[in-house]
Amino acid sequence: METGPHPDGGADTIRIAAARLAELLTGTGGGLRDPGGSDLVFETELSIRDLDPARFSPPADVWAVDGGQGLVADAKCLQVYVTRASRVRWDPHANRTVVEDEGRLVAHLLGLGEDRRALAALGSPVDPDAAVDVNLLRDWGEWAAAARCLDEALPGGLLLMDGDLQPDWRIPSWWLADFLSSASAADVVPVGITKHTSLSWGGSPLLGVLEGRAATSVGGRACWWAPVARTRPDVGVGIQVVVARLDPDARFSFRVDMPTPTPSRCCRGSGPSATTQRSRGTRIPSASPTGWPPAPAGCATRSGCASTRSSTPPGCHPTSGTGPSPTATA
Repeated sequence: METGPHPDGGADTIRIAAARLAELLTGTGGGLRDPGGSDLVFETELSIRDLDPARFSPPADVWAVDGGQGLVADAKCLQVYVTRASRVRWDPHANRTVVEDEGRLVAHLLGLGEDRRALAALGSPVDPDAAVDVNLLRDWGEWAAAARCLDEALPGGLLLMDGDLQPDWRIPSWWLADFLSSASAADVVPVGITKHTSLSWGGSPLLGVLEGRAATSVGGRACWWAPVARTRPDVGVGIQVVVARLDPDARFSFRVDMPTPTPSRCCRGSGPSATTQRSRGTRIPSASPTGWPPAPAGCATRSGCASTRSSTPPGCHPTSGTGPSPTATA
């Protein structure tokens, strides 16, 4: 019985597979996509735009959150994990770190019915009947730390999170919407940033494709940004995804997630600032995420709004211009 490759057809299948692989790796086999699936609506084409960091003023305050996990013991039927979420605060004006909060180490037992107890102990908004694993526990710890940063951040501040601005799928979307609404009211911009993403152009990693194109179009040491996608309008939480190279000496570009501004947020004079709200005693809600983006449709022609075709990154504030700052108030 013949078990080897067919003497005539084997070479043809190798050539076909090789040709298809070349198409995917060179980006000619399709456009933007997320192999893992997502709620994103992708741009129809890639447009690389110049970014001049010297044109922008620093935020009033900067917080950053990152977390981690570790397996302590594994008895197969029962595991002991630890998680931690750390926070750092940077003062852009003093040019120094003013808070280094490593966060407390939290131990969790998973298995033998202990999952529900671990989830309940964290006080998360997750459905009590949802499946529980260490990824959920770590992720909620990070978002809870982000909510604390939001409560302490100054108006005009920036909140950086490691990863995208989509929490674990078991964390309800209403919580994320509340978090982002609170951030807007507090005049703080949450931003998710990562150098690892499943997004691709054809079959090639998207970041590598854009880095190659940018080196040709704007130069090897230029800073740049490119709009990539937005969340679907029916999802309810507006987030824009861009790719950016933020430093000429940086080896990598980053995926950056930012809240999509509403017309009321991106237009000046449309409502009281967070500072004014605080002075009136208005309660600023706690916790919520998202980021920057171009002015929404119908807003580009209104006074004080950023142009949707501008080379200025959405939400950024030129020091010599009149566009909205990344922390434009609601």
